[in-house]
Amino acid sequence: MVHRHTASQGMASIPNNGTSVTLANMSLSSGTYVINAKMWLSNAQTTKAHYVKCSLVVQDAAGNIVDSDNTAGTVAAAQSSTIPGLTALPFVVANSFATPVTVTLNCQRMDSNAGSTSALDIKLTAADISAVVSQ
Repeated sequence: MVHRHTASQGMASIPNNGTSVTLANMSLSSGTYVINAKMWLSNAQTTKAHYVKCSLVVQDAAGNIVDSDNTAGTVAAAQSSTIPGLTALPFVVANSFATPVTVTLNCQRMDSNAGSTSALDIKLTAADISAVVSQ
């Protein structure tokens, strides 16, 4: 079985003040999963790049982080008012969870350059699998 969360159409805004923004989340029952997330980040400013840190975080009911995947990315400055700077960020977690968990995709800006970063085409999926084999 595959669980899917697709964010509503449009763009989520990641402000340039260091505030962490939740872009997507889902609840999962106990089990073994491969969890994937991906999104595009866009910068409409033509003068400076945006620096963004994003995390796919899995937490138990007590709020303890039981697994995560983190990515930092640079979103280049726009080439013009009609051609924004873009970058794609992928995430993956594969693990077994003995209790129900919440999966959250968060991002925050690491700079104070002008403008907000837009997150779009956000996808979050979790495939229920039989086992995770570490090699």
